[in-house]
Amino acid sequence: MIFEIRPYNGVGQLLFGMTRDEVREKLKRPYEQFRRGNRGNEIDYFKDVGIFANYDDRGRLEFVEFASPAQPTLFGVDLFGIGSKAAEQYLQLLGSDLTEADESSQSRRLGVELWIPDPEEPDKPAESVLVAGPDYYKD
Repeated sequence: MIFEIRPYNGVGQLLFGMTRDEVREKLKRPYEQFRRGNRGNEIDYFKDVGIFANYDDRGRLEFVEFASPAQPTLFGVDLFGIGSKAAEQYLQLLGSDLTEADESSQSRRLGVELWIPDPEEPDKPAESVLVAGPDYYKD
């Protein structure tokens, strides 16, 4: 399923700030709810479309993480349809300075992070794409 990224606004039909129930209603897909480790809030995982919906303490959509089979696109480019190095170069072409940390490349300008566990394989797509809402990077 294609999800167009709208930086700091939303992805596809999902808008940052939606409630958990609103996200579930928009996706109309089966989901599993879980918590990663001992931290954070419960996450909704929509496995058949490859979406992890992450919520803040108020139960509002804070960020979305994509995995296969999702097709997160940014201005029409499928970030899983190109190699990880090409995806990084695309983000830079859009005017982003990338910050690299712990197997990821982050564009705060666009609110997009690429998880690249094997940088030695630049033709392999990123493992996941995180798209942040407007409050994600606030301390």
